[in-house]
Amino acid sequence: MLVVEDNQINQKLMNYVLQRAGAAVTLAGDGMEAIEKLKVDSYDLIVMDLQMPRMDGYNTTRYLRTQLQLRTPVIAMTANAIGGEQIRCLEAGMNDYMTKPFDFREFYQRIATLLHKSAPVLTQTRPAAQEAGMYSLSLLEEVGDDEYLQDILNTFLTRLPEQLEQLQGASLKKDYDKLFFHAHKLKGSCGMLQASSLTSKLSLIQELAKERRDARQIVEEVAGLFEELLYQLKKEITI
Repeated sequence: MLVVEDNQINQKLMNYVLQRAGAAVTLAGDGMEAIEKLKVDSYDLIVMDLQMPRMDGYNTTRYLRTQLQLRTPVIAMTANAIGGEQIRCLEAGMNDYMTKPFDFREFYQRIATLLHKSAPVLTQTRPAAQEAGMYSLSLLEEVGDDEYLQDILNTFLTRLPEQLEQLQGASLKKDYDKLFFHAHKLKGSCGMLQASSLTSKLSLIQELAKERRDARQIVEEVAGLFEELLYQLKKEITI
């Protein structure tokens, strides 16, 4: 399977979830890289992020449908649960659409339907913990793999500060296109942590960016929340 995703946190997540179901996974960082891979190799299914640099998921899918004449099933992934998004995906030539964060069992079922196979059974080796606070690990704990959980948490701690810095830089420069893009990217990461306060504020930043309005105040509020989130996540790491 080909996973087209620019967010390294989501790459790691999708790679693990699909490999656990027995799939061989190839990663592409954006649409242009995906097209080069599709010109050389064939895949049973493509998992396509929508918001990516250089070439987004819509244009990538249109290209593989019209120029490469590929009928490979494509399932879209997005952090934006907005009206009309699913229709837009289908019009671009995609076969299905899911919003991040997603339930792993539903994801397996959607893939099985597209491939006309039975969905793998997701066994849970321990009960999912329910944290009360600014985030929850319950979605990630559904996988039931402690080593994987520690790995993904370390990836969050490494990548989130860089993503936040990019968001702050775009805000200061009033580069609204980049501001929207980086808010979307962060929202996808925060969604898997079920950090509802952060995802709500990042959605607001996206709205402000679309309207070409100053978002510096809300960006700084997000920075404060991220500082607390990272502090809490560090305590989850098993030394």
